[in-house]
Amino acid sequence: MGVLSSVYNCFNTPKRQEVLLSKIASIETNTKATRLKNLCPTRWIQRHELVLIFLELQNAVTISLETISSWQDKTTCSTALQLLSAIQNVEFQISLRTTAKIFGITSPLSRLLQTENLDLSTAMILATNIEEMLIKMRNDSEKEFNYIFNDVQKICSDWDVDVKIPRKVGRQVHRSNIETDSPEVYFRVSIFIPFLDFFITQIQRRLLDHKQILSSFHCLLPSKINNLEFKKQFETDIVHLVRRYEKIVNCSEEQSIGELRLWWNYVSQMNDNLKNAHSALLVCDEKIFPIIRKLLVILVTLPVTTATPERTFSTLRRLKTYLRNTTGESRLNGLGMLNIHRNIEISTDAVLDELSKSSRRINIKL
Repeated sequence: MGVLSSVYNCFNTPKRQEVLLSKIASIETNTKATRLKNLCPTRWIQRHELVLIFLELQNAVTISLETISSWQDKTTCSTALQLLSAIQNVEFQISLRTTAKIFGITSPLSRLLQTENLDLSTAMILATNIEEMLIKMRNDSEKEFNYIFNDVQKICSDWDVDVKIPRKVGRQVHRSNIETDSPEVYFRVSIFIPFLDFFITQIQRRLLDHKQILSSFHCLLPSKINNLEFKKQFETDIVHLVRRYEKIVNCSEEQSIGELRLWWNYVSQMNDNLKNAHSALLVCDEKIFPIIRKLLVILVTLPVTTATPERTFSTLRRLKTYLRNTTGESRLNGLGMLNIHRNIEISTDAVLDELSKSSRRINIKL
């Protein structure tokens, strides 16, 4: 990612961007992209786009760097040569294509995790499917990596770069020192498989470790169960939830089981299909089902990602500018609510009436 960010910074000037545009036009490609993307520290989906767009424009980027390296400016020439050497490195090409292959699978999950009103159940289903695909790729790593290695060999032959194993020594600390004479085996074992294992582990740790909690919440959503018959397992699930969220629910196990049975009977007589926790929460009466409603609120508000706090910080950054640095807390909260709830219409007359109530040096004449 550091190389990609450096390449973006290199072409982030009008003169160098013009060189890149001319090379893209001269090369017959099907891509519609004309600019590289920057590395975003928060939006993961933009990292996916960064890798995929760079892979499409790689030939134009290398030709542009070769052109820039012949310029008279020493700093620009040196930077272009360094980036060209980094891009034409075999390990970088293997890592780039490995990342692009896996990001192509996980990009739908990244887009989903950036959406609003996302519940844990929806994210868990997609994460489970992605985990199964990655595990299948891991088990069939020889075949999957062979496609990547063939692409790297082809592009390296165009650059007159030899695909070979790095120098091996008796004691290696900073990189893998695998005992093999095959470059394909070396890069598969040292780059492809470790990256896959790391990605699978992160999906399991960040999302799928909550599978037990989610499976217990399924007792609140009859539409998630194929057979709409109340089972003994659902009583165990509701008891598990009550024990886990004891301070919030504050009820006995017998009360929760009885209310769950009544909730199932109530839902079975409805024509609407409760597809998710949001739809169930809308029809759950707090006076009739206080325990079920509290548990549904917990399910809906379980944090899946940091996307919502990130949007809050972005809103605050737009509101609390340098000129508004001394804004009071009540006014800042009001501006924030106006920015968030844009569907609420604001009456100008009501605002003027409110302002006229406070004393001021110059009276407002209405």
